[in-house]
Amino acid sequence: MAVNAQALISFNDGHDRLFVKGRASTGWNSNISANQDGKSDNITTLSLGLDYERKAGIIGVNGSLNVDSSFYAKYEDENATDPSASLEFTKAEGRVTGSWLTSVARNHRDNAAANIRTESWEYTSGLKLRYPVISRYSISGGLDFSRQNFSDDNLGLVDIDSYALSADLLYAYTSERDLFAGIRVRHDETSGLLRGDDYATYIGLTGKILPKLTGTVRIGYQQRQEDGHSYGSWASSTELTWMPSKKLSFAGTISKDISTTATDGSTDTLTGSLQANYALTAKISTFASLYAGHSRFFDRLLQANRSDDFLGGSTGLHYSLNEHFKATLSYGMHQNWSTLEYADYIRRTLTLTLNSRF
Repeated sequence: MAVNAQALISFNDGHDRLFVKGRASTGWNSNISANQDGKSDNITTLSLGLDYERKAGIIGVNGSLNVDSSFYAKYEDENATDPSASLEFTKAEGRVTGSWLTSVARNHRDNAAANIRTESWEYTSGLKLRYPVISRYSISGGLDFSRQNFSDDNLGLVDIDSYALSADLLYAYTSERDLFAGIRVRHDETSGLLRGDDYATYIGLTGKILPKLTGTVRIGYQQRQEDGHSYGSWASSTELTWMPSKKLSFAGTISKDISTTATDGSTDTLTGSLQANYALTAKISTFASLYAGHSRFFDRLLQANRSDDFLGGSTGLHYSLNEHFKATLSYGMHQNWSTLEYADYIRRTLTLTLNSRF
């Protein structure tokens, strides 16, 4: 396997930079469809892209164009070419700071709710702002939109539009950590019959949690309403990083959220993960990760009609020749236990990936 040579273009006194990047991966997947009848195949993926960065004045610009092509050894009808693009404007100076990001991408992948491989176009746009009010207090907020359109080949699936508005009040408890409280309102619509609204309130802590432990802890309560029916549960979005030494680091996450599915229903999913990274040398590092979770699937009456438990992990090696070339060899496993027999499956993967960016 070879990685094509690439070049970096810099102009306007270095304020504008254009990167060329490529990725080549090959590997084995024991279950390409995420269901009990899933077949195994050898898959090769080739990716080529451009990254644009502009850092001049108070507004920064980041842009990206990518094309991913996947080739299946046995099931050639799964071969796919997926383009994607994103554009981001950032403002890091002045009293008002924030960013606006918009993206579009086509994806071929398995769907956890339908347990089939799907083709879809996904569109996202998000605005995030932060403003210091007085002394130790500041406010932040976000406005987000996403759309997922499935191809006509995936009969029975619905398109999903989602609109969300969020706001936080932050208090600078110390110079290294903030306390916050916030709300989020979200409205989902499908091309089927579902109309859903959820309201979440939460509190949290962000910054330096403990010595060598940084991140964000967010926990709260979420109320979901669909077609006159309601369901409530706790919610969380927590990300933590612990670095006991220069060579060893740990990253952990806890996520619990209700979302709309392509089967014209909704799911309440709890996921926890832990990853460890250890630098063997200046160029070689090893990693291992473990995750587990539970999902409850609901119909439009918010009655649970299915539940899944899942467990997985991965391990492997990273090799970094320099800032332009990196390689990863990884092995992964995912097992799903479901009250829907068709959704009981196990997947194992072995993948070699080469990355280059100039």
